[in-house]
Amino acid sequence: MTGAILLLGFLAGLDNLQVCSSIGLLPMRPRRMHVLAAAFSLCEMTAPLLGLAVGRTLSIANPWLTLASGLVVLWCALRKERPGNAGDHPALLALPLSMSLDNFVAGFGVSAFSGPVWLATFFIGVISAAMSCAGLYASCSVRRFLPRIVSAHAEGIVGTYLCILAVRMLCDAV
Repeated sequence: MTGAILLLGFLAGLDNLQVCSSIGLLPMRPRRMHVLAAAFSLCEMTAPLLGLAVGRTLSIANPWLTLASGLVVLWCALRKERPGNAGDHPALLALPLSMSLDNFVAGFGVSAFSGPVWLATFFIGVISAAMSCAGLYASCSVRRFLPRIVSAHAEGIVGTYLCILAVRMLCDAV
């Protein structure tokens, strides 16, 4: 059972790793980065527990909220009134909630296991939170080494990637 829980936690965290890796490329203040990391961690750790307790899912919202966030980032990139403002847009704070819905479903699924299910859901959340923070902070570090031309277009690249990722999520759901 331990191996299955670790695998489930890893699989639930993969989407967070992708999204957070792209968000970390956005220019943003360190304080905003820490707020996003805390929000992702909180959502990822509580969602499986809520899924276990409640047993219902709203996972269809995840691709739509990811798409909305991608469009907001693209909108900020196209406006070019204040360059570098997409990373500080409040709409990005909706992503941690939407990305934790798969953990909510995982918590519901874990309820079928025998044994310490609360501990299992805790580990799923911790693994997903760690993957979110790893993606966010690692991509922020990578951004410093990118050529200026790529950094200047980071908002457009990130917004486009989030939209493509959302479409892929929608196609997987069908």
